[in-house]
Amino acid sequence: MVVYGASDDLMEFEGAFRDEVGCYNGGQAKVDAKGVLDRSQVDDDDEAIADYVVRSKTAQSIEALWNASVSDASVPAWSYMTDIPHATFDVMEDGELYCRGIVFALADLA
Repeated sequence: MVVYGASDDLMEFEGAFRDEVGCYNGGQAKVDAKGVLDRSQVDDDDEAIADYVVRSKTAQSIEALWNASVSDASVPAWSYMTDIPHATFDVMEDGELYCRGIVFALADLA
């Protein structure tokens, strides 16, 4: 899975699943091998709620850190913190560091 920032308010997920999470000024997403957990998108039926509760017990967090006042070109506007084993990569915009994204294996979410 690849996670990176887009614009000033999105955490993008690409790979085995594709999704985005709004995180204006930073935020947090919970993920598992099935995808991003978002309570607002869970139907109000008992089965969907039960599935969400079960998944949320083992889901991992990814925190998006937004740095709006970047005065040092070596500090990205977006970076991420998580306990999921991962590697980082840099996204450049107009020759400057815009985002320090992460890459992780779905197997590490199980």
